[in-house]
Amino acid sequence: MAKRGRRKKIVSSEEAEFFKVFLPDLHSQQLMIPPDFITHFSRTIRERVILKDTTGGKIWHVSVDQNRDGEFFLKNGWPSFVSHHRLTLGEFLVFKYDKCYSFLVKIYGINGCKRDVFAANHDITTARVKVEEENYAEEEINAAKQQTNSGKIARPPRNRETEVSLGTTNV
Repeated sequence: MAKRGRRKKIVSSEEAEFFKVFLPDLHSQQLMIPPDFITHFSRTIRERVILKDTTGGKIWHVSVDQNRDGEFFLKNGWPSFVSHHRLTLGEFLVFKYDKCYSFLVKIYGINGCKRDVFAANHDITTARVKVEEENYAEEEINAAKQQTNSGKIARPPRNRETEVSLGTTNV
């Protein structure tokens, strides 16, 4: 087990990884590092680590604290990471030790796919989507009304493109 104090042991291998399934009630304020991951540490680590997401642009300085039972947790700074990425129930996080006291964090949505970089950085996205209508009853009624008023036949469009706002998605 790692010693208490200013430094804590950590895996020196560049291939060292662990994963967590995000559970908001347990992981919003802190995240426990698996004890078996800690057991394999061969280097010491400062009480702060750096988390990097796969976008490569932003980093988070997070404290590593040990409780009375000898368990290690990502604490101060972790809630900011959670908030920035809008982590939700069931998302899958992979932490890869990236030397120099840092972890690269990959986030996978509940659909099993790696999260889209764009979705993590924006509240609302605008996309062009093709809308194919299956039920034309209301438009056909309106077309019939227009025909009787103007003497022209007005047909509703079968296909059209429109802009819609989509909430942040986990892709």
